[in-house]
Amino acid sequence: MQLSRRIPDDVKREVRQRCGFGCVRCGSLIFQYHHFDPPFNVATEHRASGITLLCGGCHDEATRGLLSPESVRKLNAEPFCLEESARHALDLAAPLYIVAGTMMFVGSGPLFTLGGRQLLELSAVDGRVLVNASFVDDLGNSLLQIHENELLVRRGAWDAQFRGPRLIVNRAPREVVLEMIVHPPHSIYFPQLALRFRDLQVRADSAGIEVTQGAKRSKIVSEGGVIVNGGGLELTRKNCRFGPGLAIIPYPASRFRSLVQTGALDTIFRDLYQPRIHVQDTSKGVPNWLITDDCGNTLGFAESRIRAIAKAERLAAAADARVVVNNDSDSISFMFDGVEIESPSMRISGLSQ
Repeated sequence: MQLSRRIPDDVKREVRQRCGFGCVRCGSLIFQYHHFDPPFNVATEHRASGITLLCGGCHDEATRGLLSPESVRKLNAEPFCLEESARHALDLAAPLYIVAGTMMFVGSGPLFTLGGRQLLELSAVDGRVLVNASFVDDLGNSLLQIHENELLVRRGAWDAQFRGPRLIVNRAPREVVLEMIVHPPHSIYFPQLALRFRDLQVRADSAGIEVTQGAKRSKIVSEGGVIVNGGGLELTRKNCRFGPGLAIIPYPASRFRSLVQTGALDTIFRDLYQPRIHVQDTSKGVPNWLITDDCGNTLGFAESRIRAIAKAERLAAAADARVVVNNDSDSISFMFDGVEIESPSMRISGLSQ
């Protein structure tokens, strides 16, 4: 009976860890599993010691007999990533949008600066868009770097692999410390991200951006809004400062996650800057549902959610606007130095704290 092509997950992980998460010949992060001892056609089990990592090109050479079994054994014993990082050249071009948690960066310059050290930066050189970054876990261990659009995964990670366009880095079993989804050439999305410099740390996820300094913790934005940032975020021991061009805009969290994971940032921008008709449950007497425009002007009332949405849709169609239903779960909250400010509908420009 021929051996199943499905390799058990624990065997794959052992092979990735031994090979340093990349092709043993060139270090490519985009790899395949190659049975070499014994070859797949005579193997009776998936044994980690007899499997290695080869990129598509190197794997084709091995299966066509252009890369000898002896060379594969030698490469497996001394993998490229034993001394170097596993790598992948990112296909990026302007305009490039980088999203971390619920923060969407536009423009260029330092995106995250901690303690005077630029940890995430976007620049344009000779017409090329360049990303440079350094990502670490909660303990300060180097996990991943981006150097002028080349993605580098360090051996300090417990596990790392691409699943489709999604790079997942684990610190331990079922403990993801970093996720990155690449939609070339215009977007990079970090559903989970941790940046650290000394005792300053920034964590970004679907719930927002959280800043920690020792025992001090500040939440910048919670689920229900998106931060459009044209000037970056700078953190020092004394200050948390946004650059110019900041807008904090209410946006349905589930819709944001769905669109950003598919790279549909143009849809998000169209939604953000399209006029809106708001439907809000006032919960204060009858009628309960209030209909307003972006400026807070009252456009009407309704006794039920269904009737309010129907009325708002008629108004939106006439004004080329979109309907936003403001539920409690769509509120945005900010917390600096333990003081929380909350609003279901807030737009702030040039915020500096």
